[in-house]
Amino acid sequence: PATRAGAKLADLVRRMEFTLHLEQRLAELAPGGGKIERRANLSAGEFYERYYCANRPVVLTGMPMPAWTPQGLAERFGDVDVEICAERDGDPELLKNLSAHSRREPLRGFVERVLAAGETNDFYMVATNRNVDAGPLAALIDEAPDFAGYFDRERRAAAHYLWFGPKGTRTPLHHDMHNLMFCQISGRKRFHLVSPRETRLLYHSDGFTAKLDAATLAGAHEVVLEPGEALFLPIGWWHQVQALDVAISFSLTNFVLPTEFEGLVGSLIREPLI
Repeated sequence: PATRAGAKLADLVRRMEFTLHLEQRLAELAPGGGKIERRANLSAGEFYERYYCANRPVVLTGMPMPAWTPQGLAERFGDVDVEICAERDGDPELLKNLSAHSRREPLRGFVERVLAAGETNDFYMVATNRNVDAGPLAALIDEAPDFAGYFDRERRAAAHYLWFGPKGTRTPLHHDMHNLMFCQISGRKRFHLVSPRETRLLYHSDGFTAKLDAATLAGAHEVVLEPGEALFLPIGWWHQVQALDVAISFSLTNFVLPTEFEGLVGSLIREPLI
């Protein structure tokens, strides 16, 4: 009975893989289907119809962004103790062990370290540090990108995330369980994105992460996000990220339309892992 049940399940998985593979090939036949589009001054209506509801990434240009810099943050909040993710390079299971890498230090000292570090992945202020949830840095939420009609301002609490680190910070290939607008404030970041229809990644995954280099995958899309640009990362899309410069990034999840899986995630990872 176990063998028969396993064979039936394997057949179902093969059928699902074929369906996803077919959907991916058909999506690539559509105009612009083989690349991540860049759109200037995209209206909220077209964004939701063409990208959000279609589960399609898009790079937004010409959107209003705050003028944050490392030096400016140090001048405003230098004495504030912030949480960072430290000693990253020595842990091959970093995304599983983020809490063990948590450290606190004054923001001014962290900014000095970032600016003097050159290229490194060893320390980084990441989303799970939750530095803008409360305290003085919560003031940044009021200055955060707020594209007209895109976001629900009543749902801003716990829906904003700050990243700040040196050139060279990296996040391994993973996917999130919610839609995410990733805004590049200062510096550049390189993304490699892979469609959730590429189910072969699941054979190399451990929950939300995959032990692969997306840059080597034939179906990966490469996007370099410039300062002042935003990348819409739909739920389920695999992505890995590398900072090409000292970089400040900010993201939002309080979209006007709901994310279907919010009620299913429960106590699983809610923060973006970038």
